[in-house]
Amino acid sequence: MTETSVVTPASPVCVVALDLDHTVLDSKRRVPDAVRAGIHRVREAGAIVVLASGRSPSAMRTVVRELGPDTEFAICYGGAWIGDVGIRDGDSRPRFEEHRVPVDVARNAVAAAQARGLDIGWYVGETVYLDGPSHFFTRELASTGEAAQYADFAGLPAPHKLLAVRHRDQDVAILTDMIDELRGQCDATFIFDWLVELWPPGVSKATGLAEFCRALGIGLDRVAAIGDSENDLEMIREVGLGIAMGNAISAVKDAARWTTLSHDEAGVAVAIDRMFSEGLVVPVPSMARR
Repeated sequence: MTETSVVTPASPVCVVALDLDHTVLDSKRRVPDAVRAGIHRVREAGAIVVLASGRSPSAMRTVVRELGPDTEFAICYGGAWIGDVGIRDGDSRPRFEEHRVPVDVARNAVAAAQARGLDIGWYVGETVYLDGPSHFFTRELASTGEAAQYADFAGLPAPHKLLAVRHRDQDVAILTDMIDELRGQCDATFIFDWLVELWPPGVSKATGLAEFCRALGIGLDRVAAIGDSENDLEMIREVGLGIAMGNAISAVKDAARWTTLSHDEAGVAVAIDRMFSEGLVVPVPSMARR
């Protein structure tokens, strides 16, 4: 696949927001050396790199440790939690107001998932709660370094997100039907056709990024964002320079100004190289530095 250009933004950027899975990470969930070097180059130029993911703070921590402390500040749970993921002391700390799915809505979602035989996870802060064993969650949490706790969902605090998963013998329509039942109560995003994330109403990576930039006094027109999935779409649309991965869904590619290479071809590094070659990376204004 070759890189294509649509429009070059008028303004340089001083913040680069990066999705994690299938963007920074390749298909083996590794950070390619070229991507690591590109991120370091952006930081060395005085710009800010912020990771934006649907992952929990603890699931972000392993990757952030690999990338270095300058990326410790992250947008987690798709914009519902923004803060330090705690690579120094293992204790994550939100910096802004947290957003949670109301408890009654979360319980409705659990009931809807359980009625359809779906696996569902209840994510709060550092903890993932399950109502029983799940092959998917066993594999997923092992890969992200998280640990599950089994609990009665009825007694849990409001979650930052819920994650519903269908089994191989179930049709994707079963997830669509669940989303229709919950429409108006929470926001839902397909990550794959077998996995749906449920979010607090009105919360997205775009709103989390806007909150982050507002605190720094930086407009979204001074931000570049790179992503691949439905939960990146609004962020790609809102920033000054939206870049789609080569492996992105069609809607993300249509919304982006550029399309770079895939996650298995170090597409983030290719995009960063292009940004530098066109003089689009500039330092954060001194008044905005944390």
